[in-house]
Formats: sequence, structure tokens, C-alpha cells
Amino acid sequence: MLEERNNDLRALEQMVNSLRDPGSFESSISQYQRQLDELESLRKEQQNSSLSIKQAVLQEFNDFMQAYAELRAYQEKALKEMKDYKDNRKCYVVDLSAEDQDLLSE
Repeated sequence: MLEERNNDLRALEQMVNSLRDPGSFESSISQYQRQLDELESLRKEQQNSSLSIKQAVLQEFNDFMQAYAELRAYQEKALKEMKDYKDNRKCYVVDLSAEDQDLLSE
């Protein structure tokens, strides 16, 4: 807290000095402009970083959705094939001769 007050005091002293000396005022303006440029550059870097992270997350989500759609299509196809097999299979009836029936009944 004391450090913050010292920084505020220095900033005030610098403002008073800049008002007394036009050259100092110009240097303060250029210093603040440099700080503004640095902060703007940092903001742009962070914005670009956030945008690239967002794009990566969206791409991963799209990849997941594509894989999920492919899985659902595969499941539907497999279920249809099993249903078609069940519907189209032939029922075989075994006809036993009288001798064979006698053998089984013993």
C-alpha cells in the first residue's frame, strides 16, 4: 500500500514538473504514448492467442461431432443389417423319418 502511494506521488510530481517545463511535458507525452503502444501490442497478442485457442477448441468440437455422426451412422447400418438378417433368414424344418423319431424317443 505504501508502494502504491509512492508510485502515485511520483506520478503527481512528474505531472507538476511537466507543467513547469514544456520539454518535460513532451517527454511525458512520448512516454505515455510508448506505454500505450506497448499495452496495445500486448492486448493484440492476447487477443490473437485467445482467438487461436478458440479456433482449436471449435475444431476439436467439430471433429468430435463428425466422429459421433459417423458412429451413429455405423450403428444404424449395423442394426438395419441385423434386422434384415432376422427378417430374411429361412426357417429350416427338420423332417425326421419314422426310424429316426423312434431312435430319439428311446
